Amino acid sequence: MARRINGRPRSVFGLGVAAAVLAAVSGCGGSVSAPKAAATHSATAPGSSAATTPPPAATPSAVTSAKSAVVYGCDQKPVASPADFTLACGDGEVGLKDLVWSDWGRPTAVAKGKYLAVSCVPSCAQGTEVPYPAKVTVSGLSHGSYTVLHISAPRAPSPAPAYRLDAQGPVETH
Repeated sequence: MARRINGRPRSVFGLGVAAAVLAAVSGCGGSVSAPKAAATHSATAPGSSAATTPPPAATPSAVTSAKSAVVYGCDQKPVASPADFTLACGDGEVGLKDLVWSDWGRPTAVAKGKYLAVSCVPSCAQGTEVPYPAKVTVSGLSHGSYTVLHISAPRAPSPAPAYRLDAQGPVETH
């Protein structure tokens, strides 16, 4: 489809197609919006040239898109808004389950779910995994990945440790 601007045909369809092709080539999912028209024209007096207002400059979003913010698991692979997350990479006996996130992609995201810890009765080796209601907070968003994880599980017998998150997976900080 074309329309005339300043007496020359201009494609209206091409802008949307270009944005869709760019999204497909870059592997981005989600919605893509076509860029604004290249110029806004206003009427001027006969004999003078048409005034052109350039489009507003694109500003990068202050918030990382929800699909691109990640945490790295024990397998060192990035995952966005995980429902389950292992915290004890060596033995897998401490973790998070059934997480439901809010504000994923923002500087701080919060989830409600379960903190899983092994009861050490009669011993830690023979203990069973016990779920405790928990609130999980990730923060320190840097270059698209969260760097800090904090767990609040008031019913757990001992305070849940805090974690540093990096590309190697979670690391207990205390």
